[in-house]
Amino acid sequence: MSSIIQKSTTVDMDYVPALKLNFWPTNMQPFLNRLKNHRPLLYEKIKNTHMHLVPKWSRLTSLSNQEFEFRYSLSEIEVILAENRNMRAKCLNGIARSIYYKYLYRSTELTSYTVKTTALWMCETFEIDEKVSNDELAYKWIDFMCNHLEMGYCPHYFVENLNIWQHHEREDLNKALDILRSKIDLNDRTIPTNDCSRYFDISPLKLLDEEQSDSEEQTIENLSKTFDEDYKEFQRQ
Repeated sequence: MSSIIQKSTTVDMDYVPALKLNFWPTNMQPFLNRLKNHRPLLYEKIKNTHMHLVPKWSRLTSLSNQEFEFRYSLSEIEVILAENRNMRAKCLNGIARSIYYKYLYRSTELTSYTVKTTALWMCETFEIDEKVSNDELAYKWIDFMCNHLEMGYCPHYFVENLNIWQHHEREDLNKALDILRSKIDLNDRTIPTNDCSRYFDISPLKLLDEEQSDSEEQTIENLSKTFDEDYKEFQRQ
Protein backbone atom coordinates (compact mmCIF):
# COMPACT_ATOMS: atom_id res chain seq x y z
CA MET A 1 0.00 0.00 0.00
CA SER A 2 2.80 2.42 0.88
CA SER A 3 4.38 1.89 -2.54
CA ILE A 4 1.07 2.70 -4.23
CA ILE A 5 0.73 5.90 -2.20
CA GLN A 6 4.31 6.84 -2.99
CA LYS A 7 3.68 6.30 -6.71
CA SER A 8 0.50 8.35 -6.72
CA THR A 9 2.15 11.30 -4.97
CA THR A 10 5.24 11.45 -7.19
CA VAL A 11 5.59 14.86 -8.80
CA ASP A 12 7.75 15.50 -11.86
CA MET A 13 9.82 18.65 -11.53
CA ASP A 14 13.07 20.19 -12.66
CA TYR A 15 15.62 21.74 -10.34
CA VAL A 16 16.89 24.99 -11.84
CA PRO A 17 19.68 27.07 -10.27
CA ALA A 18 18.66 30.70 -9.85
CA LEU A 19 20.20 34.00 -8.83
CA LYS A 20 18.07 36.02 -6.44
CA LEU A 21 17.83 39.75 -7.23
CA ASN A 22 17.74 42.11 -4.27
CA PHE A 23 16.67 45.02 -6.43
CA TRP A 24 14.03 45.74 -9.07
CA PRO A 25 15.50 46.17 -12.58
CA THR A 26 14.78 49.46 -14.31
CA ASN A 27 12.56 47.93 -16.97
CA MET A 28 10.31 46.49 -14.23
CA GLN A 29 9.60 49.91 -12.67
CA PRO A 30 6.68 50.81 -14.99
CA PHE A 31 4.92 47.59 -13.94
CA LEU A 32 5.39 48.42 -10.26
CA ASN A 33 4.22 52.01 -10.79
CA ARG A 34 1.08 50.81 -12.59
CA LEU A 35 0.36 48.39 -9.80
CA LYS A 36 0.91 51.02 -7.10
CA ASN A 37 -1.44 53.49 -8.80
CA HIS A 38 -4.22 51.15 -9.90
CA ARG A 39 -4.06 48.16 -7.55
CA PRO A 40 -2.40 49.38 -4.34
CA LEU A 41 -3.39 46.38 -2.22
CA LEU A 42 -1.85 44.00 -4.73
CA TYR A 43 1.22 46.25 -4.95
CA GLU A 44 1.76 45.86 -1.20
CA LYS A 45 1.82 42.09 -1.61
CA ILE A 46 4.28 42.19 -4.51
CA LYS A 47 6.68 45.04 -3.71
CA ASN A 48 8.83 42.91 -1.37
CA THR A 49 8.78 39.87 -3.65
CA HIS A 50 12.08 38.87 -5.20
CA MET A 51 12.80 38.22 -8.84
CA HIS A 52 15.35 35.66 -9.98
CA LEU A 53 17.62 35.07 -12.93
CA VAL A 54 17.65 31.57 -14.37
CA PRO A 55 20.00 30.18 -17.03
CA LYS A 56 18.21 30.05 -20.36
CA TRP A 57 19.59 30.34 -23.85
CA SER A 58 17.62 32.83 -25.97
CA ARG A 59 18.47 31.05 -29.26
CA LEU A 60 19.09 34.54 -30.63
CA THR A 61 22.86 34.22 -30.26
CA SER A 62 25.44 31.63 -31.20
CA LEU A 63 25.37 28.21 -29.56
CA SER A 64 28.60 29.03 -27.73
CA ASN A 65 26.71 31.61 -25.63
CA GLN A 66 24.05 29.26 -24.31
CA GLU A 67 25.84 28.67 -21.00
CA PHE A 68 26.16 32.39 -20.30
CA GLU A 69 22.66 33.68 -20.95
CA PHE A 70 20.00 34.22 -18.31
CA ARG A 71 16.37 35.36 -18.28
CA TYR A 72 14.04 36.82 -15.69
CA SER A 73 11.98 34.41 -13.65
CA LEU A 74 8.72 36.11 -12.63
CA SER A 75 7.13 33.03 -11.09
CA GLU A 76 6.71 34.45 -7.57
CA ILE A 77 4.96 37.53 -8.91
CA GLU A 78 2.74 35.42 -11.16
CA VAL A 79 1.70 33.24 -8.23
CA ILE A 80 0.53 36.30 -6.28
CA LEU A 81 -1.35 37.67 -9.30
CA ALA A 82 -3.04 34.30 -9.89
CA GLU A 83 -3.99 33.87 -6.24
CA ASN A 84 -5.66 37.29 -6.20
CA ARG A 85 -7.85 36.79 -9.27
CA ASN A 86 -11.58 36.56 -8.70
CA MET A 87 -13.50 33.64 -10.19
CA ARG A 88 -14.48 35.58 -13.33
CA ALA A 89 -10.85 36.50 -13.99
CA LYS A 90 -9.87 32.84 -13.60
CA CYS A 91 -12.64 31.88 -16.00
CA LEU A 92 -11.38 34.47 -18.50
CA ASN A 93 -7.96 32.85 -18.46
CA GLY A 94 -9.43 29.38 -18.85
CA ILE A 95 -11.75 30.37 -21.69
CA ALA A 96 -8.92 32.12 -23.52
CA ARG A 97 -6.71 29.05 -23.13
CA SER A 98 -9.50 26.80 -24.41
CA ILE A 99 -9.95 28.94 -27.52
CA TYR A 100 -6.18 29.11 -28.03
CA TYR A 101 -5.65 25.34 -27.87
CA LYS A 102 -8.74 24.59 -29.96
CA TYR A 103 -8.11 27.09 -32.76
CA LEU A 104 -4.67 28.73 -32.62
CA TYR A 105 -2.20 26.25 -31.10
CA ARG A 106 -1.69 24.05 -34.19
CA SER A 107 -2.63 26.65 -36.79
CA THR A 108 -0.32 29.53 -35.82
CA GLU A 109 3.06 30.17 -34.23
CA LEU A 110 1.52 32.00 -31.26
CA THR A 111 2.49 30.45 -27.93
CA SER A 112 0.39 30.12 -24.79
CA TYR A 113 2.31 33.05 -23.29
CA THR A 114 0.05 35.21 -25.46
CA VAL A 115 -2.93 33.90 -23.48
CA LYS A 116 -1.32 34.64 -20.14
CA THR A 117 -0.21 38.12 -21.21
CA THR A 118 -3.55 39.19 -22.70
CA ALA A 119 -5.48 37.83 -19.71
CA LEU A 120 -3.23 39.77 -17.32
CA TRP A 121 -3.73 42.99 -19.29
CA MET A 122 -7.50 42.50 -19.38
CA CYS A 123 -7.65 41.85 -15.64
CA GLU A 124 -5.81 45.12 -15.09
CA THR A 125 -7.53 47.35 -17.65
CA PHE A 126 -11.12 46.01 -17.50
CA GLU A 127 -13.40 45.60 -14.54
CA ILE A 128 -14.48 41.98 -14.78
CA ASP A 129 -17.75 41.83 -12.91
CA GLU A 130 -18.89 38.58 -11.28
CA LYS A 131 -22.12 38.82 -13.30
CA VAL A 132 -20.38 38.77 -16.69
CA SER A 133 -21.24 35.60 -18.59
CA ASN A 134 -18.64 33.29 -20.06
CA ASP A 135 -19.84 34.11 -23.58
CA GLU A 136 -19.20 37.79 -22.86
CA LEU A 137 -15.74 36.97 -21.52
CA ALA A 138 -14.97 34.99 -24.68
CA TYR A 139 -16.10 37.84 -26.95
CA LYS A 140 -14.14 40.39 -24.90
CA TRP A 141 -10.94 38.34 -25.17
CA ILE A 142 -11.41 37.74 -28.90
CA ASP A 143 -11.99 41.47 -29.44
CA PHE A 144 -8.92 42.33 -27.33
CA MET A 145 -6.79 39.87 -29.30
CA CYS A 146 -8.04 41.11 -32.67
CA ASN A 147 -7.27 44.74 -31.82
CA HIS A 148 -3.69 43.87 -30.88
CA LEU A 149 -3.17 41.47 -33.78
CA GLU A 150 -4.20 44.25 -36.17
CA MET A 151 -1.49 46.47 -34.65
CA GLY A 152 1.01 43.61 -34.58
CA TYR A 153 1.84 44.66 -31.04
CA CYS A 154 1.18 43.03 -27.68
CA PRO A 155 3.17 44.63 -24.86
CA HIS A 156 4.86 42.39 -22.33
CA TYR A 157 2.94 42.63 -19.08
CA PHE A 158 5.97 43.07 -16.85
CA VAL A 159 8.84 44.39 -18.96
CA GLU A 160 8.70 47.87 -20.50
CA ASN A 161 8.97 48.43 -24.26
CA LEU A 162 8.85 44.77 -25.20
CA ASN A 163 6.51 43.38 -27.84
CA ILE A 164 5.95 39.67 -27.23
CA TRP A 165 5.13 39.22 -30.94
CA GLN A 166 8.21 41.01 -32.26
CA HIS A 167 9.63 37.84 -33.83
CA HIS A 168 6.35 36.74 -35.43
CA GLU A 169 5.77 37.18 -39.14
CA ARG A 170 2.93 39.50 -40.17
CA GLU A 171 1.45 36.61 -42.15
CA ASP A 172 1.14 34.50 -39.01
CA LEU A 173 -0.53 37.32 -37.06
CA ASN A 174 -2.98 37.82 -39.95
CA LYS A 175 -3.78 34.11 -39.91
CA ALA A 176 -4.56 34.25 -36.18
CA LEU A 177 -6.66 37.36 -36.78
CA ASP A 178 -8.69 35.62 -39.48
CA ILE A 179 -9.29 32.57 -37.27
CA LEU A 180 -10.50 34.67 -34.34
CA ARG A 181 -12.77 36.76 -36.57
CA SER A 182 -14.41 33.98 -38.54
CA LYS A 183 -13.65 30.48 -37.26
CA ILE A 184 -14.61 30.52 -33.57
CA ASP A 185 -17.66 28.50 -32.58
CA LEU A 186 -18.69 29.26 -29.00
CA ASN A 187 -21.25 26.47 -29.16
CA ASP A 188 -18.35 24.02 -29.30
CA ARG A 189 -18.62 21.98 -26.10
CA THR A 190 -14.84 21.98 -25.67
CA ILE A 191 -15.09 25.71 -24.97
CA PRO A 192 -16.69 26.49 -21.58
CA THR A 193 -19.97 28.39 -21.78
CA ASN A 194 -21.55 27.72 -18.38
CA ASP A 195 -19.69 26.32 -15.38
CA CYS A 196 -16.09 26.91 -16.44
CA SER A 197 -14.65 24.73 -13.68
CA ARG A 198 -16.02 21.62 -15.45
CA TYR A 199 -13.75 22.16 -18.45
CA PHE A 200 -10.37 23.16 -17.08
CA ASP A 201 -8.27 23.40 -13.97
CA ILE A 202 -8.31 27.04 -12.86
CA SER A 203 -6.10 26.61 -9.80
CA PRO A 204 -3.20 29.12 -9.56
CA LEU A 205 -0.54 26.42 -9.80
CA LYS A 206 -2.03 25.11 -13.05
CA LEU A 207 -2.15 28.60 -14.50
CA LEU A 208 1.52 29.10 -13.76
CA ASP A 209 2.53 25.86 -15.43
CA GLU A 210 2.12 27.32 -18.92
CA GLU A 211 4.70 27.46 -21.69
CA GLN A 212 6.71 30.69 -21.53
CA SER A 213 8.89 30.47 -24.59
CA ASP A 214 8.06 33.96 -25.84
CA SER A 215 9.19 35.68 -22.68
CA GLU A 216 12.23 33.45 -22.35
CA GLU A 217 13.52 34.44 -25.77
CA GLN A 218 12.68 38.12 -25.65
CA THR A 219 13.32 39.15 -22.07
CA ILE A 220 16.99 38.26 -22.53
CA GLU A 221 17.31 41.11 -25.04
CA ASN A 222 16.20 43.76 -22.57
CA LEU A 223 18.02 42.07 -19.72
CA SER A 224 21.48 42.54 -21.23
CA LYS A 225 20.80 46.26 -21.72
CA THR A 226 19.67 47.09 -18.20
CA PHE A 227 21.11 44.59 -15.75
CA ASP A 228 24.65 46.02 -15.53
CA GLU A 229 23.46 49.54 -14.76
CA ASP A 230 20.87 48.33 -12.24
CA TYR A 231 23.43 46.24 -10.39
CA LYS A 232 25.88 49.15 -10.22
CA GLU A 233 23.13 51.34 -8.77
CA PHE A 234 22.35 48.63 -6.20
CA GLN A 235 26.03 48.54 -5.16
CA ARG A 236 26.04 52.30 -4.57
CA GLN A 237 23.06 52.11 -2.22
